[in-house]
Amino acid sequence: MPRTKTMERISHFTSPSPPHKKVKTPITMCKASKLKEESPVPVVSTARWFTGMLCASVFTFTYILAPPYILTSILALLFRYPSGNFAALYAVPLIISIFTPSRGMPGLVGIMTPMLDYFDFEMIIEEKETLTAELTNEKDGKNYIFAAQPHGVISLCGMCSSVANVPEYRKIKTAVASALLTIPILKNVMGIFELTDASGANLKRILQKPSIEGCVVIYIGGLAELFKSSREEERLYLSNRKGFIKLALREGVDILPIYLFGNTSILSVVSRLARHCNHHWIIHLRD
Repeated sequence: MPRTKTMERISHFTSPSPPHKKVKTPITMCKASKLKEESPVPVVSTARWFTGMLCASVFTFTYILAPPYILTSILALLFRYPSGNFAALYAVPLIISIFTPSRGMPGLVGIMTPMLDYFDFEMIIEEKETLTAELTNEKDGKNYIFAAQPHGVISLCGMCSSVANVPEYRKIKTAVASALLTIPILKNVMGIFELTDASGANLKRILQKPSIEGCVVIYIGGLAELFKSSREEERLYLSNRKGFIKLALREGVDILPIYLFGNTSILSVVSRLARHCNHHWIIHLRD
């Protein structure tokens, strides 16, 4: 029976840290006060903070704008609106994306470190040295299923984890719904994080590979957990999600749980903005 270790990844997404905010350094809890007195706390520059915001915005706006863009492109091509030439030009990114396969880009992911400062991201890994040795040993290395929760609407915490990791770990595949690998624009933008089909047959094939190539990240709650996202409380969907345990038992791999703190509270930023805009709209109507 596979062993179960614990790895926690911690981030704070309730509200992005403002420019010039002092960034916390990951430390062991028992020595926090001592290390804070001895170690200077780095300060995030305004330029780096805004760069991190732009990096995160690329993925957020892609999720929001890609579906309506795809729909309007198809309609423009069908009805040649407002003209055939304009419709063809408007649909060029869509056409290019359709014929461009999704491809992981660990090098590009590695340079997006300003995102970590924007979200005041921290990562804690238990038994880090042992885990690294097991993953990098091609002959006697072990394979893992990284069981991540919660899903969130957009897993910006998971993205930051990939950015913060060493280059070797960025090669680990993340299992997603097959639809995400076929939707134009989305498959290319999100695909830089080494996405793979979450089907049982594909996961079995991956887990049979050696060392890091034989590991995979699985969001246990999936899309069902996405709709349970709440900024008031952490909600997990586990009642009917035992397939990953059966898969681990069949393939003889270990399960390594990951908890993404703050992965659902990013929605509070959008919610507060919506309430703010609605409040001002009501005031203008009354005036």
